[in-house]
Amino acid sequence: MRMTWARCCATGGCLLLLALAAGADGPADEDLAREDEKTLAAARIGTDPAELLAYFRRRSRKEVDPEELSRLVHDLGASDFGTREQAYLRLSELGAAALPALKEAERDGTPEVRRRTAALRRRAEGTPDYGAQAAAVRALARARPAGAAEALLSYAPFVTDPVVLDEIGKALGAVAAREGRAEPVVVKALHSPEPVVRGLAGDGLARARAADALPAVRKLLGDDNPSVRLRVALALVAQREKEAVATLVDLLGVLGPDELWQAEEVLLRLAGDAAPPVALGADAAGRANARKAWRDWLDRQPELDLSRAEASALLGYTLVVQQYQPNRGFAGGPARVSGEVLELNTRTNKVRWRFEVENQPMDAVVLGEDRVLVAEYRAGKLSERTFRGEVKWEKPLGGNPIAVQRLPNGHLFVATTSRLLELDRDRNEVFSHPRPAQDLLRARKGRNGEIAYITNTGMLGRLDARGNPVGKPVNVGAVQLGGAIDVLPNGHVLVPEQQTGRVVEYDRDGNPVGRTLHVQGSSAAVRLPNGHTLVASQGMRRVTELDAAGQEVWSHPCEGLVYNAYRR
Repeated sequence: MRMTWARCCATGGCLLLLALAAGADGPADEDLAREDEKTLAAARIGTDPAELLAYFRRRSRKEVDPEELSRLVHDLGASDFGTREQAYLRLSELGAAALPALKEAERDGTPEVRRRTAALRRRAEGTPDYGAQAAAVRALARARPAGAAEALLSYAPFVTDPVVLDEIGKALGAVAAREGRAEPVVVKALHSPEPVVRGLAGDGLARARAADALPAVRKLLGDDNPSVRLRVALALVAQREKEAVATLVDLLGVLGPDELWQAEEVLLRLAGDAAPPVALGADAAGRANARKAWRDWLDRQPELDLSRAEASALLGYTLVVQQYQPNRGFAGGPARVSGEVLELNTRTNKVRWRFEVENQPMDAVVLGEDRVLVAEYRAGKLSERTFRGEVKWEKPLGGNPIAVQRLPNGHLFVATTSRLLELDRDRNEVFSHPRPAQDLLRARKGRNGEIAYITNTGMLGRLDARGNPVGKPVNVGAVQLGGAIDVLPNGHVLVPEQQTGRVVEYDRDGNPVGRTLHVQGSSAAVRLPNGHTLVASQGMRRVTELDAAGQEVWSHPCEGLVYNAYRR
C-alpha cells in the first residue's frame, strides 16, 4: 500500500477511511473484543447491553429550553449572590446540555460570568477518556441491543474526538438496519438539525447497505454542510457509488484545511499513477485550481475502479528511526552499528520488522509492501530497502540528507543540509533549491505545496512550490540536526524543541497557537488523524502519543536516540 499522508493531518473532521485495520499480524476481532473488555473494566463501565445503553444515555444531551439557558447564564452575573448560586447549581445539573450557551457567555460575559462559565465548562467536559468511549461504542455494536442506534445518535453531539465519531459511524453500520430494513430512528436522523447526526446517520445506513434508505442517504450529497457531504461521500464511495466521487472533487474547493486531505486521499487512491500533479493550495485560488485539475481528471474517466477506495488509509503501524552512540552499545552491551529502522504494530507494541543501517540513518518512509526508503546521513545518499534491509537501489545526493518524504503525487521530497529537492517517480530532480550556507536542520513539504524549513540560527522559513520565500522568517529557537517538523493542513508548523522539552504549533505569522505539549528531549513531532501528536524523544528514548490535552495515551521505549517516528 502507498504510504499515506497521515503525518500531516490535523484535528477535526470525519476520518471514515482512517480506522485502524488489522494487518496480517494484527489482532483478530476477538482479540480486540478482549482488549475492549479490559479497557471498559479499567474505566468501570459495565459490558452488559443494558449498562452500555445507560452509559450513552447518561451522557446524551437533554432537551433544554434555550430561553431558560439564556436566563441562567445571565443570572450568573446577577448582583444577588443567591441568584448567582442558584443559576450555577442549575447549570451544573444540566451538564453538557449547557455547553453551547456557556461557550458564548465565556466570550462575551462580564469577568464574573466568564469565571463561573469557565468553571462550569471544565466540570461539564471533564477529562474525556477517548479510549473508553471508543471501546464502549464497539462493545455496543457487538451486542446490538434494541435502542443501540438511538443511543449512539443521541450521544454523537457530545463527542469531541474524531476517532470516536468514526467508531460511531462503524457501529451504526452494524445496528442501523435489521432484517435488511433501515431502523426508522436512523432514517429520521438524516433530517436532524445537528450536522454531525445527519452525517453519521448517512454513514451508518450506507455501511449497513440499507437499500430502502439509500435514496435518502444520497440526498445528503447535496447537504448545506460540507462536513456532512464529506462523510456521506466517503461512505458511498466505499459502497462503490460513482456519483459520490464527483462530490469529493467539488469539496476540494470548499472544505477547510483540516478536512481537505481526506477527500484527496480517496481521490489519490482512485487515480493511482494518473493522479493530477497538483497541490491542494494554501488559499482559495489554489484550492480552486486543485478542484479544476481533479474535475478534468474525472471527466477523462469513462469508468472507475471504485474498489481502489476500499483500502484502509491507516494501518496502525509506527515507524521508528533511531541511532546508537558511535562505536559503542548500550548499558555495557556489545558495540552496535550506527543505527536502525524498525516498525511496530501499535496495538501490540511488537516489532513487525527491523534492520540495521551503518551510515547514520536520519529519516525513513515506507513506500509500499516490503519497501522502505532511508536517508543515510553519513553516506550522503538515499537507499531503498526491503523490510529485511536488503538494498534495492541507491541514489547519491551530493550532500547529507536530513529528511525524506513521500508526496501524494508519488514524488519524493528530500532535504539535505545544503538544499531542498524533489524527485519524480523515476528519481529525476524536478525541483532544487540550494542553501549556500549549508544551514538546514529540518524541512518538510505541506500538502498545500509550501515548504517549511528551520536553519541552524533557529529561523523558521517558508517557500512556495516554486521556491519563492513566503512571509518573513521567524525565530523559533534552537533545534538539533534532524528530526521531524510537521506542516499541518491549516499551514501551521509543529516544531519539537529538544532543549526546552516543548512541542509548539506556530501559525503562518510565527505566533505560538494551541496547547503547548511538554516532552523532555523531544526530537520529532507529527500530528495524527485523531488530533493526537506522535512525539519522538531522544532525551527519554521513547516514542509517545499524546492526546489533545497533552495526556499520554501510548508509548514505546527505544534502545537508541530516536530521530523520527511516524504512524501509517
